[in-house]
Amino acid sequence: MDFLEPSLSRITMPALVVQSQDDPVVNPKGSERVFQLLGSRDKQYLAFNFNRHGIVRGEGADRVHQAVAQFIRHVLAGEPRRPHPEKAEEDKKDK
Repeated sequence: MDFLEPSLSRITMPALVVQSQDDPVVNPKGSERVFQLLGSRDKQYLAFNFNRHGIVRGEGADRVHQAVAQFIRHVLAGEPRRPHPEKAEEDKKDK
């Protein structure tokens, strides 16, 4: 992470950071730190209430796919950049 941090501010393209809240491999504090250091003004952080590392497959993965697709549609539509980066947390109904 120490090697990566200085470069993150140079990333100015739209960025989506997706994390599992109870990831046994990647601590969510690390992905939050990456999100904070990104230079992009058009960025979004999504934390899904899963207790696993792989969240693009398995139960509830459709929610992750929908969120990624929505972000891509936003970028392709050329919507105005948000004045403040948003941090969103997915609903906590699925684990």
